[in-house]
Amino acid sequence: NRRYQAHLAELVEQQATRIEELFFEGIQAIVHALEAKDPYTQGHSARVAQYAATTAAQLGLDPDLVPLIELGAELHDVGKIGVDDAILHRAGPLTSEEYLYVQQHTVIGSRILQPLLKNAGPALDVVRWHHERIDGGGLPDGLIGEPIPLYDRPVAVVDAFEALTTAP
Repeated sequence: NRRYQAHLAELVEQQATRIEELFFEGIQAIVHALEAKDPYTQGHSARVAQYAATTAAQLGLDPDLVPLIELGAELHDVGKIGVDDAILHRAGPLTSEEYLYVQQHTVIGSRILQPLLKNAGPALDVVRWHHERIDGGGLPDGLIGEPIPLYDRPVAVVDAFEALTTAP
């Protein structure tokens, strides 16, 4: 009986591991879909995720949060799937209205991912709030100071850094 229980426990553990692997493979597929739509972003999400995880660890953030920060960072631009390509790929500056429209990708992304990440709140927060700024000048919610989670801040910084330092 004990051997049977141990065997069942091992099978359950294997299945749980496989379910988690499938979940992350599904998430990867979503990121790849975005990159197929917008070649400019190819590799951007993976680099932001890597930088964000490293930065969060170096800052001494809770080690249990680091994988969630990394996941949110990898998914941070998924909402661009719902942004009109003509505006997303436009050469030259955007109008104020167009800029606000593009920045809605954070809300779109959090809405798309909410069913998948309902048990991974910090990752979902990163998707929604990676363009918030401490001074309240960010989007989509205009959060000021402390309401912006500490775990979200490294993603905002490394997203901007990566975008500025990677050639199109």
